[in-house]
Amino acid sequence: VYNTVALKALQAFRCTRFADGTTRMHFAPDVECWGREHWPMVVVSALYTSCILLGLPVMLYRVIQTHSTRGTLNTNQVEWQWGFVHSAFEAEHKSWGNVL
Repeated sequence: VYNTVALKALQAFRCTRFADGTTRMHFAPDVECWGREHWPMVVVSALYTSCILLGLPVMLYRVIQTHSTRGTLNTNQVEWQWGFVHSAFEAEHKSWGNVL
């Protein structure tokens, strides 16, 4: 799911040059690239990419590393809140859940 969402979010940056010399969005050929209709899509895509596609994995990695350093990773509260991120991995590979 993450890969599909990432590819869809980045589609706003994919432009195709047509035979008539215009550059249009690949998935919406009726929208000219870098035109008035295109900029809002680029802004939303850039915000989404930076917050969700990059920010979320970094935040989850920091949470797991912080609790791992403090020795609180296997407490009931942390398992309840963050167990979905690391519970399937062995102790030395906890942060791989964010990469995968």
